[in-house]
Amino acid sequence: MIKEVSARFNQIGKEKNNFLLNVSTSDGGRPSQNLLQTTFFVDTSDVVGRDSDKEKLIHQMLSNESDVEGGVSIIPIIGMRGIGKTTLAQLIFNDETVKNHFEFRMWVSVTLDFNFRRILKDMIEFHTEMKYSNNLPTSILVSRFLEFSAAKNSPCFR
Repeated sequence: MIKEVSARFNQIGKEKNNFLLNVSTSDGGRPSQNLLQTTFFVDTSDVVGRDSDKEKLIHQMLSNESDVEGGVSIIPIIGMRGIGKTTLAQLIFNDETVKNHFEFRMWVSVTLDFNFRRILKDMIEFHTEMKYSNNLPTSILVSRFLEFSAAKNSPCFR
């Protein structure tokens, strides 16, 4: 299990260039090009005209029609900035059908300034509902991630 997850992390690292992501392990004091990170909360009263898109994507997710690579389904939501991609993902994440279908769900904001360490820390914090120091070594973060992912008998960690 640990070898499989480690191999998957290595594969993701190799594939990052396909998505034109910049990798950094710390902010190094440089200003972020990303304006904000998102959360999974959405005020549905502000959302108009996304029901059809939401239902299509939920159907695709739950019917296994999406591209599957290594046992992981990937459904990209692509478009120009500001057209509601994140809002659509938030609507799907919070949908009761989705909540009931998946034993384990996780929201992590992946920005243009791809920071593996931050993403890993965010995943751990989301799962444990605890804040962790920014000074923890990456090896400790990987170890903690593997601990909770091994404890979850969930397809997203196989």
